Amino acid sequence: GEKQLGAVIQDYNGGKLDKTKADQLTYAAMAARALKQWQDANATFQDAVEKDPTFGLAQLEWGDLFLLKYRADEAAKNYQEVLK
Repeated sequence: GEKQLGAVIQDYNGGKLDKTKADQLTYAAMAARALKQWQDANATFQDAVEKDPTFGLAQLEWGDLFLLKYRADEAAKNYQEVLK
């Protein structure tokens, strides 16, 4: 659980993840969200989407963060991007 999630965050912060790859950024953001590190999760999802706007998982998971913590209208925008 939390130990493994924390290890992902440590790998991200320690430069062990490839921050040019949307999938790795997305998984780090998902770990941050699970640990309730909301701002870190949001920023990392944003980075993932910027690296690869076609990586649907990043859009979906970022939308879920918006739905959970921030704004449903922003979540809808992410979900619509996936459907394009």
